[in-house]
Amino acid sequence: MAALSADLVHCTRQQAVIFDAVKLNQGGLYNPAHGIFRTNVSGTYVFTATLSASPHSNLHVAFVQNTADNEFAYVFAENPNVWTEHSTTVLVHLAAGDEVWMVCLGDSRLEGNYNHSWEGAGDFHSHISGFLLSAD
Repeated sequence: MAALSADLVHCTRQQAVIFDAVKLNQGGLYNPAHGIFRTNVSGTYVFTATLSASPHSNLHVAFVQNTADNEFAYVFAENPNVWTEHSTTVLVHLAAGDEVWMVCLGDSRLEGNYNHSWEGAGDFHSHISGFLLSAD
């Protein structure tokens, strides 16, 4: 599990979304410097994302596999009038060595860590998780 430590204000088409605040990385499959999850065995994997959007901003982000244009899950918000959180969960079969990350599909703004003492959520405004559900 990893989260954004700061807002990503102008994420452009095919720009990687790098969740740099690692909360759990058992097995070391996630690289927080590049935002890439690399599988070590073939099997069925689960990926989830919860992304926060501020009022009057767009959010168009996708999970991709191996190339920035090979999308397999999508999270979006079109100019909401209020703060919103959008989530997706997807199961995908991957081969050993496949890479998964998130990219923006157009100008997007993702909210990161606000660390409000009254809020308690800290830097979990936008975060991802990925794990092996079943090996082949």
